[in-house]
Amino acid sequence: MTVTVVVGMYWGDEGKGKIVDYLADSYDVIVRYQGGANAGHTVKIGKETYVLHCVPSGVLTPDKENVIGNGAVIDLQALVGEMTELSSKKKEYKLYISNRAHLTLPYHIALEKRDGAIGTTKRGIGPTYTTKVERTGVLVGDLKNPDYFRKKVQANLDRYKPALDSLGEKLNADDIVAQQLSFYPAIEDMITDTVYLLNGWLKECKNILLEGAQGALLDICFGTYPLVTSSNTTAGGACTGSGIPPNAITNIIGVLKAYPTRVGEGPMPTLMPDDINEEVRKAAGDEVGATTRRIRRCGWPDFVAAKYSKIVNGLTSVALTKPDVFDGRQQIFICENYKRGDKIVSKFPAGAYDLGECKPELRPIDGWNNTSGVTSYEKLHDNLKVHVELIEQNLAVPVSIISTGKERDSTIIRRPELIFPK
Repeated sequence: MTVTVVVGMYWGDEGKGKIVDYLADSYDVIVRYQGGANAGHTVKIGKETYVLHCVPSGVLTPDKENVIGNGAVIDLQALVGEMTELSSKKKEYKLYISNRAHLTLPYHIALEKRDGAIGTTKRGIGPTYTTKVERTGVLVGDLKNPDYFRKKVQANLDRYKPALDSLGEKLNADDIVAQQLSFYPAIEDMITDTVYLLNGWLKECKNILLEGAQGALLDICFGTYPLVTSSNTTAGGACTGSGIPPNAITNIIGVLKAYPTRVGEGPMPTLMPDDINEEVRKAAGDEVGATTRRIRRCGWPDFVAAKYSKIVNGLTSVALTKPDVFDGRQQIFICENYKRGDKIVSKFPAGAYDLGECKPELRPIDGWNNTSGVTSYEKLHDNLKVHVELIEQNLAVPVSIISTGKERDSTIIRRPELIFPK
């Protein structure tokens, strides 16, 4: 039995969707354990490109069990819309939804207008997690009892009436209940207690792949607070968001994009100069948010951030993505330390303000070429191999996978024993 967690190592958009999609064929169960419709996992298969926001990336692999765990928050309109789109593309899948997951409702989306410059996706995710912590949230399982469901919705509308009025939002409990119940038939048979389901599969020695959304540096506890998301995006969230116990986890794969990117507000010490930023975005072809279409800011490889991510996630290996975007660059820069004033900073700061005070110490390394589509490590440019070795030296963890393009097959497996079921 193998239980593998896949997490992002920077601020999200590292290419987790492709890695999960690639690995899914070797696993029995794929679980999405946190986040909501603010996620955007892009997977390219042949000529088709899929952007998944709610469902696990395993839905694109036939005959797999897919689970949305209790740590996720669910916008039923978005979820049912995504399911409809998959059906229109003749994708058949098996999906289970935790009855303990919380619903994102219209008043959550309305309330997120208050967030201003924090740079959220405006999908209502933060307010949904807020009501969860305040113990006023609405569970997926509440849908089976419309009267109780309506009572909880009305209580929240009453509670947030001053804020909603100030935003010009006129929401009605009956309308919200009717809307949500209209989606219920599409998911009714999928709703179950996934804690028992997943732990039952563990007893049957099924292999389970746990998929995170966003990245470690957006974790509510460990990220660049307060400019973070509202859930635990690190590997610990895989346990609290699924009900799978920590001692069942065997592998934790960190997805490390060759260059960090960030959307929305917040510091990123290794931010590239504007002209190079634009060149990298054009080379990547799609450095805009999969959910919001906002432009992603690009940075040079940041080993300070990556080492911190390795620590808080307990990584057993790294999946390197998008090194092909640097193809043709004679030189790139890496950061192994920051400076704050005259002081060397080797540890990732605890909050957004302190991180914003840091400047990168950059050193050049020779660039590489001809990476796109390569499927053999031996055929990679020697300078890229040197960079892989630098990653392993700095992080003290092996690079098990290298993605060399968007397509599923543009992948190099270096350490199969660290990623595949035994």
